[in-house]
Amino acid sequence: MRAYPAAAMLQEMRSLRPGSELTDRLDDALATKLVGALRFRRHHFMAAGREPKQAAHAFLANAAMEQAHADAIARRMVELGAEPTFSPAAFLMRSHAPYFERGSELAEMAQEGYDATRMTMSALVSLARFVGPSDGTTRKMLLDIVAEDQARAKDLAALVTSAKSA
Repeated sequence: MRAYPAAAMLQEMRSLRPGSELTDRLDDALATKLVGALRFRRHHFMAAGREPKQAAHAFLANAAMEQAHADAIARRMVELGAEPTFSPAAFLMRSHAPYFERGSELAEMAQEGYDATRMTMSALVSLARFVGPSDGTTRKMLLDIVAEDQARAKDLAALVTSAKSA
């Protein structure tokens, strides 16, 4: 993830307070990304040792990207004066993409990851619209995450197709 400039942060912090609607929604996005990281880690271990071997590596890369996104969101929340929630009990309640385990077959796991990534992107786009021009730093971070998620969704869709045809 990129570092975001601190120049506009003071002005942004004046209009935001801990517990604001923005930081609450960022906490939801954080939970979504943490649940996603756990989902992809499960997929990585379930796919290990299977063909194609690249699938396990792809799932691990997805888990790392989800964790990097979660870290960026948590960092931004702290910059805004809020405290990110890392309570495992809160993850499932706050996440936009539910944690589900459809199965252990590669096609099922890839579809699960694809579906969750699409739900996450939708929630982040909605949050970026909510933020609008009032907080350019947060908006840019969210849109950067969405762009990375779009690329991952394409890769996951291709994995779904190849796994179903195998």
